[in-house]
Amino acid sequence: MNPTMSSFIFLLSLTLSFSICPDPTTAAVTPAQEISASLNELIAQACSSTPNKDLCHQTINADNKTPKNDINDLAFITFEAASIKTVANIEYITRSSEDPEIGQAGDAGKSSLKQVFDDCEQQYEGAMDDVDNSVNYLASRTKDDDKQIHGLLKDAVSSIEACQKNLEGKGPKTEQLIKLNQEALDLLNNALGVFHVIYKQK
Repeated sequence: MNPTMSSFIFLLSLTLSFSICPDPTTAAVTPAQEISASLNELIAQACSSTPNKDLCHQTINADNKTPKNDINDLAFITFEAASIKTVANIEYITRSSEDPEIGQAGDAGKSSLKQVFDDCEQQYEGAMDDVDNSVNYLASRTKDDDKQIHGLLKDAVSSIEACQKNLEGKGPKTEQLIKLNQEALDLLNNALGVFHVIYKQK
């Protein structure tokens, strides 16, 4: 065969092979990738007004049971996370109140560490009721419920902040509860932030 012809055939086959093989940079996006990208955008929108965006993303992504079709679904996840944390914290307070080192409640008019824990328990009971009610309202939400939901979450935050303030300067026995309080406040304020996105859509 003519050397020139052989070279031509080789170059032609090489060109055809490149044209047949797909370019990975221009490969079609799969439906699963489209859904993933769409969900990431939805989560970013939901978390846009939260004070702790990293925690917001982690909270939503960690939930594998709840549908994630819209921001209302994502808000429900953040509300539930706050509710679970509130229940866990009140259980911790109850156990801690039974610790002999916490001491007994002081005489009338006197403050003691036991009294502070007892007060925190009452404040958490109120917060737990508020969060649970907000979850129930959100589950069957209408726009008429929005002010009520917002108010319940704010009340829950105020109750835990009151507990946090009472723990200040009370010594090392309060350090763990101070930490747990902050974790609950972070989740509640994030829930408020996500709900704020819904509230703005009215």
